[in-house]
Amino acid sequence: MSLPDDDPVYTLKKVMEDLDFSGLLANCSDKRRTGYNPVLMYAVITYANMRGIRTIDCIVDLCERDIAFIWLTQGRKPKLQQLYKELEHCGQRLMHYKEYFEIMGKGRNSYSKTDLEATFMRMKEDHMLNGQLKPTYNVQIAVENYFIVHCYVSNEDQ
Repeated sequence: MSLPDDDPVYTLKKVMEDLDFSGLLANCSDKRRTGYNPVLMYAVITYANMRGIRTIDCIVDLCERDIAFIWLTQGRKPKLQQLYKELEHCGQRLMHYKEYFEIMGKGRNSYSKTDLEATFMRMKEDHMLNGQLKPTYNVQIAVENYFIVHCYVSNEDQ
């Protein structure tokens, strides 16, 4: 018995080979870790989600019985507690990202944690010549005969 040539597990495996997991691995300790590495755990959870499987008990069961999961995990069965921990960690990160995107809103790609309305813009070189991005507002003032006739304040980079 073998997998069909067009099984999505092959596509997932190819995509995973091209991804950089250094950030994920940097947050994981090798101490007292046995069995699954975080990249393989991520692959299992991702493949389960691709197939519409969301329960951990079902994922663990499929890692023992489903040929695609067995192929992906190289025959190793994940520990139930490891999956719960990984899903909880992923869930927390997703909630943080959701919060960040809600704060940022549509049409923006950054915000300042100290001033949520400000956006990051590259300023003129300062005395240190480091040209950092700084939280700023775009302020434009129209003046005629020394009087301000119009002003515009925005958090958009224009």
